[in-house]
Amino acid sequence: MFRSSCLKKGLTLYHFLPQAGLRPRIRFGVEKPADNILNGHCWLEIGGQLYMENEAVRTVYTVVYSYPEE
Repeated sequence: MFRSSCLKKGLTLYHFLPQAGLRPRIRFGVEKPADNILNGHCWLEIGGQLYMENEAVRTVYTVVYSYPEE
C-alpha cells in the first residue's frame, strides 16, 4: 500500500541533490517484456554513474527521455 515510486523518488532527489552541489540527470525508460505489458522506470545518474540504483537498469530499460538532455 505504501510502496515507493521511482518517479516520486527520482523527482525528489533531482530537486534536492543540486543543493548538495551535485548535478543529476534524470532518465526515463521503458521495457516491453514477453507478456507485452509496457513497464516504465525512472532513475538518476550523476557524472554518468547510476545514483542509488541497480546496474541492471541499464540493460533492462531503454531510455526514452533524459533531463537535462545530453
